[in-house]
Amino acid sequence: MSTLHWAAFVTVNLVVAGLCVHWRFSQNKLAPQPIACPQSAETAAPSEQALQQLAENYAKHHRAGNHDALLDLFCWEGVDDLVKEAVAGSVRDDLEQPLVDVQFKPLDEQETLEYEQNGVRYRPNLPIIGKLQVGYKLQDETRIGKTTYLIGRDGERLLLATAIVD
Repeated sequence: MSTLHWAAFVTVNLVVAGLCVHWRFSQNKLAPQPIACPQSAETAAPSEQALQQLAENYAKHHRAGNHDALLDLFCWEGVDDLVKEAVAGSVRDDLEQPLVDVQFKPLDEQETLEYEQNGVRYRPNLPIIGKLQVGYKLQDETRIGKTTYLIGRDGERLLLATAIVD
């Protein structure tokens, strides 16, 4: 299973959404409509060291089972309570799976970063520079699950982006 978390935008094989989703979309009957969003000019490539540090922090906090420290890796500016609860629940779900690896992935040229759900348009709360792909050993131990978070730039810091109402 491949899940694109955009910590409030998530995809299960395609960009779907509504709040952080490890959200098993079988539970969400209304599928959102993806909207194409070009990359921002503010998305210059970050240093390898900054990307490595973000990946190492994610892995360290996951292995320690530190839910609060993982949540500290996200940008919460402008995020409503519904998205915060969804992200926190998704991170809690991720902590139940053994971590396999954490990798930086570049954005695809036509990556969908905005979406509309139930008539509300959402967008990332930071300029996006890439994705943090996290691999997990699934409970059946025969497959690797993946969660992908969008990485945004907040000044010089890299954080995991969340969704805000546009």
